[in-house]
Parts: sequence; structure tokens; C-alpha cells
Amino acid sequence: MAETGVRIVRIWLLIALRELGDAAPRQAVHQAVETLFGDQFTADDLAPRRGRPGAEPAWRNNLDSLYDRLKKEGICLPSTRAQPWRLSPAGSMEASALPNLGAETLKQDGRFSPKSSSPYTANIAAAVQVKLREHEALLADYGRAAASIGWLPVTTVHPRDLELSRAGDRWLAEVKMIYGTRVTSAVREALAQLLAYRYFFYKGVPDPGLLAIFSEDPGGDNVGLLQSVGIASVWRRGSGWNGCSAATAAGLAPPATP
Repeated sequence: MAETGVRIVRIWLLIALRELGDAAPRQAVHQAVETLFGDQFTADDLAPRRGRPGAEPAWRNNLDSLYDRLKKEGICLPSTRAQPWRLSPAGSMEASALPNLGAETLKQDGRFSPKSSSPYTANIAAAVQVKLREHEALLADYGRAAASIGWLPVTTVHPRDLELSRAGDRWLAEVKMIYGTRVTSAVREALAQLLAYRYFFYKGVPDPGLLAIFSEDPGGDNVGLLQSVGIASVWRRGSGWNGCSAATAAGLAPPATP
């Protein structure tokens, strides 16, 4: 079986850092990931990575590489080798939307606290998988709908969710699921990620338009908040999509399918 994909590893890392108080030494972060998600490692995750000292398993190398990438994205704060790994405000927002473990699940060294037990790993891993599937399904649905009205959707732009292009226009899109009352956090995460991604990935080129895609209507005030900083928004409505005035004017709200 292949190594675990970067989207899943990203979720593991963000949850681990969140549960460690948004900052912890590298060793503690690695231990937290192993404690929480070790039963999800594939055989290739556990295999030694060629060229790494001490027969270090691939998942540790992948975690380190991802951390370096997240620093460039602004999701983690800059650090030297000896300093703790730290989430930025944008990273904290993204991590806050991921499945919760419950109070005092981990000790500061990344191991389970005496009040916790192994069933947490299965429950959290299952919740991560469900959220990822729902996210990917919404992304795929919107991509197909946008393609039907002439947009070219590109999803191979990780960690960004989606780029759309048509007739010289380019938009950067971020997908957010709204779960229950977690509307505000979804909106804030979309806002922070879109601004960060535009800053870090589009230096020296024309800025793309920014689009937040939601699983349901985020509400008028949140739509207004996003528009106030130049972010358009669309959301699923029946078999079609509704959107703010900017998204509708740009042709980013595909109609319902027959």
C-alpha cells in the first residue's frame, strides 16, 4: 500500500499541533501523530526512507517536509531547527475546524494522558476520513458544475483546493464544509486560507480572484464580510449553486442541473 497522501498527513499534523496547544517541539509533534494516528500508517509509511539517517520511517520524513511547506504557506510560523513547531493564526483557524479529541487527551510529550484511552484513535481517524470524503465530494461536484458552463477546473494545485480559468480570468477557490453551527469558523478559515494562498503562491503574477465554496448558505453577514475583503462566495442550493453578487456577475454560480 502506498504512503498516506499529503492531505491526510496535513490533517494529522494540524490536529497534533492543536492538541499540544498550537506549539510543541518536533519530537512531541511526531509522538502525537504516532499516538493518535499510528494505527492508520501503511506499510510504506513505516518503511525506512532511503538516504535518511537512522533508518527513519517515511512518515516522519513526510511530516518534516510538510511542516516546511506549511511555514512557506503561513500556516505554521517560521522556526529554526531547535525551536518548537508553531501554528500561525491562520493555522489555528484551519485546525479548529478539524475533529475534536476531547479535553486533556494528550500530555505535552505527545502521548496519551492517563485519562485517555486507545479508542480515541479509531474515533478521530474515522472522523477525519468522513470529513475528507465530504470535502472532496463537494469539490468534485462544484468542479463538474463549473466545467459545464465553460470553466476549466484544476485540482492539482495542493494545498490549494481549486483553480478556475476561463477566457483569461483566473480564480482561486477554497472549499469549506459547514457542520451544524460551525458557520463562523468555516468562513474565517476560508478567508484566512484564501488570503494566505494568494500572498504565498501568486507573487510576481496577476492576483487571481478569490472564491469561497460552501456546502450551504453561510448567511448574509458572512457573505458581506467576505465581499468586504474581495472574496466572492457560492454555496450549494438544491442541485445547483447560489452565490453573492460578485460570484454571480463573474459566472461562478452554476445553475441547477435539469
